[in-house]
Amino acid sequence: MSPYVVILVAASLGLVAGHPGGHEKCFANLTVTVDECCQIPMLAEKSIIESCRKQLPFKREHGKGAKGHGSHGSCIASCILTAMGGFKNEKLDVAGFKKSVEKVSKANPAFTKLIGQAIDECSASGQVDPAFTREPKSDDKTPSCSVAPKIFINCVYSSLFEKCPSSAWTAKTECTALKDKLKSGCPYFALRKHPKRED
Repeated sequence: MSPYVVILVAASLGLVAGHPGGHEKCFANLTVTVDECCQIPMLAEKSIIESCRKQLPFKREHGKGAKGHGSHGSCIASCILTAMGGFKNEKLDVAGFKKSVEKVSKANPAFTKLIGQAIDECSASGQVDPAFTREPKSDDKTPSCSVAPKIFINCVYSSLFEKCPSSAWTAKTECTALKDKLKSGCPYFALRKHPKRED
């Protein structure tokens, strides 16, 4: 596993465990988003994403001590990856995931090789003992989901962003700065929206 992937995995596990500071350092001086800097193709079908969001609607919690956001992200990721055939019996199914993204990969030749490489590099990131990879429940109504899919998907997109082809890349200093944020441990999906934007 490359040092870059090790950093991503360690950072993701730290955030899952409730790392002090959360994503605040990631939002600092954020003027552009990863979507604005690299046009990465959507690996999951839109219908799958919408279906999982309907099954697991996000309810924003306010006030001191609000919990559940991390758990929701893990459950959404688990839902999406399961629907794609990439997560079965609490374990990543790398072959199933590769098969599900074949169409997207072929339709985006600039990313074809990179997608395969990212999946191979990140597959080990989700191969963690299930007993240690479940989000804590904030209440009896909140499901407890494996963090493996979230860590894996975050790793794949982070890798694609880091190696973004010039044809899909926006050459701006601010975009280069986002690569530095990813290398420092910021999750890719924490950089998809400006800090004050709504979900």
